[in-house]
Amino acid sequence: VYERIFLWYVFFGMSTSHPRRLTQAEFAHHYGVVPRACVDILIVVEEGILLTRRALPSWNGQWHLPGGTLLYGEFVEDAARRVARDELSVEIKIHRLVGYIQYPSKENGWPLSLVFLATMRDPGADIVLDHQATEYRFFDVLPDPMLEEHARFCRGLGDISLLCDSVRFGDL
Repeated sequence: VYERIFLWYVFFGMSTSHPRRLTQAEFAHHYGVVPRACVDILIVVEEGILLTRRALPSWNGQWHLPGGTLLYGEFVEDAARRVARDELSVEIKIHRLVGYIQYPSKENGWPLSLVFLATMRDPGADIVLDHQATEYRFFDVLPDPMLEEHARFCRGLGDISLLCDSVRFGDL
């Protein structure tokens, strides 16, 4: 399967230097047989972590980390920066990779997401959401309802307030 997808990209001239989004049909075809590579962003400010309330049909109304699919030919850190720009209209500074999240969901392509710890380059920047979210907030305690996999991941990091303190004291 992997060889067929790679050959498809090679023979049909897909450039790795110009990432593009898959059509819905391509998404269903490819991610029906291989896992989907994604990125999630754990954006930390003094007040808490930034979460958005999902507007899309999958996980609608649940709080979650901003994130998205890695585009073919895109470096993972570039994908995290793109997601921040596309979903939040902000520029971020990536500090480090903090882990990964697996989503056992066949309807969403069985995602495997790399999670990056980040801060906003301009903490006072206006956040403008795209169509994927209805609202955003900064949380120092995890909210309910929250996407189960994201809540489990965040709980595994320990006390959110300690992450916020690291921003406050310049330790990131």
